[in-house]
Amino acid sequence: MTNTNTFIFATLFFIFTSTHCVVQNQTNAQPCSQDQKKAYIGYYNANITTFDLFLANLDLSRMNCYFQVFLVDGIHKTVMWIDFSDSGFEGYKNLYISHSNASELPSFEENLEIPLLNGSLNEVLLQEKQGDSKRDDRVFEFLKPLVMEAFNDFEVSKKYEYYETLFLMNRINLDKLMNVMITDFFGVFLVKEQEFIYDNFQKDLVAAAVRLGKDILPKLNAEFQQVLDDTVAKRTFYKISNDLNYVKQEFVKIQNVLAACENPESVSYGRNEVSKKMNFLYNKITLDDLKNFIRDFEITIDKKKDLDYVFELNDKEVNKKNILKYMNTIPFYKIQFFLLEKFEIIKYKRNDRNGYSMFNRAPKDNCGLTENKIMRFLNLGVEEKAVLSSMLTTDLKNTFIGCDKIVQGNQELYQMYLLPNNDQYCELMILQKDLGEQQFSTEVLLDTYPIKQKYVSCMRYCRGVVQKSMYLLI
Repeated sequence: MTNTNTFIFATLFFIFTSTHCVVQNQTNAQPCSQDQKKAYIGYYNANITTFDLFLANLDLSRMNCYFQVFLVDGIHKTVMWIDFSDSGFEGYKNLYISHSNASELPSFEENLEIPLLNGSLNEVLLQEKQGDSKRDDRVFEFLKPLVMEAFNDFEVSKKYEYYETLFLMNRINLDKLMNVMITDFFGVFLVKEQEFIYDNFQKDLVAAAVRLGKDILPKLNAEFQQVLDDTVAKRTFYKISNDLNYVKQEFVKIQNVLAACENPESVSYGRNEVSKKMNFLYNKITLDDLKNFIRDFEITIDKKKDLDYVFELNDKEVNKKNILKYMNTIPFYKIQFFLLEKFEIIKYKRNDRNGYSMFNRAPKDNCGLTENKIMRFLNLGVEEKAVLSSMLTTDLKNTFIGCDKIVQGNQELYQMYLLPNNDQYCELMILQKDLGEQQFSTEVLLDTYPIKQKYVSCMRYCRGVVQKSMYLLI
């Protein structure tokens, strides 16, 4: 009986060991030889995209390579790997390759009975193949630390040259534009840092950046807001005040960004797909954004319009495409005026006095205007709120002191010099165009019209007087 039991136990043990213990450890982990490490790196480089291994473009020559021999179904198998735990990043899992003899090239190891493969990239890829796990989750966990590393390494101070542009965009009634630019800065930096990933797994990097963008971008925007201080404001205001070409340059940038946002081929503004997709999802410029901008612009440059003003485009539909076309027709001196008015809200004012008082030599009248024409021009100035009748200390007619005229083609520019309150001279510019057939158009020009003025504009002067009187009353 005892012999029988012994035989049965021995038989079961043999069956069990032959069925389940097909993998036997033959050696401990040992450093790879130069040829083994070369073979591993060659496989890695050749198959990194083919097998969706999803490993970063690391310098494997500087990392530790190991091999270990196992007996698998009676055949010796050499398993090799580079220890990615030394990389310092989360989400990296070891990739194991193997061969049974030195004459064959190493290949992807699929036998999960080999203890090394527990928790390896091999196991994850095989589970994905069987539908037991999702690739998107693996990829995101792999890319998350790379995206966050780029966010942590991004230095706002290195975008110093853009501070003035960002401040200007922040002042204009299109706040999203600043965020659009900041998002693009980050997208470009991320791709530069992870060029290999972008070139080989672009959709995955875009998806990870977009997924993390809801947390990253508000923090990045806040960092930029902190550096856009009074010093930046003063520099920007000075350039806007003194250089119309600077205004043109900056407004063209704005137009280009808006045009890119509306280009159906590009989806949104950005110098790469990361920037474009993030801007499309988080900083999309809407029709209401453009309408609010134009409405604010119109109310600011035309003092007759109030908060009830509704923007219209003659007979054209008010859509984004038509608004952008309209923006292209706005003279840059009007954009300059608009910007200066927006800066005035935050205490930056251009001069509203010129030092030329009634005690200086009176300007001459070199225009030869009839009294009717003088009054028509003066009334137009009052109507356009370039001259405030509430501050006049004499009849409107008697405020006219002198005039100069510039004729160019069918246009006549009248620089009218007024003395509204017996204190300072100011200048009212009237542009009259001959449309033919005894038809004329007449408009009051803003004080940023690109022509040299002798005195501060009447609009600036009158508003300055009123504001100072209100201040004294308070």
